[in-house]
Amino acid sequence: MKNESVTIRSSIDSQVMKRALIKGTLWGGLGGLLLLIGGIFLPLQEMKIWGALLFIFSFGLITYGLLPYKRLRRLEENPDQLTMEDNWLHFLVRGKLLFSIPVESIDHLEWIDSNGRDSNGNVYGIKVFLKNPLSKKVIIQSPKFDFAKFRQDSLKKYQSDLFFPYFSKRSFLSLNNF
Repeated sequence: MKNESVTIRSSIDSQVMKRALIKGTLWGGLGGLLLLIGGIFLPLQEMKIWGALLFIFSFGLITYGLLPYKRLRRLEENPDQLTMEDNWLHFLVRGKLLFSIPVESIDHLEWIDSNGRDSNGNVYGIKVFLKNPLSKKVIIQSPKFDFAKFRQDSLKKYQSDLFFPYFSKRSFLSLNNF
């Protein structure tokens, strides 16, 4: 018997990257502008009182703006992986195996493209719906990974048992047709 497998990787759409960069630049620019205006127009006495708070708030705005873009760039450089082999679906993040799901415990898969906005911009990916009750248990491979929280977040945000963001429709089709 031949051992077959399929591996798909997350991929960031260029429009998602562009939106994250524009949003990040606007928030970062606002933080920089606030710092610049405060540095120019606040008198020295006021700067002694409010300077540290102004700096922290401005730095917070810059970080808030550019951190999502940095996370997307990191994900683009080291994508998440879903591998289906030997009747198991494995989920890897940054090359580390987090958990494995027996294929017989999966009811069905769906691909979504929200075309709407949430905190991450446009979100697309693979929804996994598990059978209830599970025919075999999910195996947690990483002791630091909180599977219950991952599943709860997927249920709350995407109305599915598990959600894997940034997997393209082409990747979904190759996984679903395997």
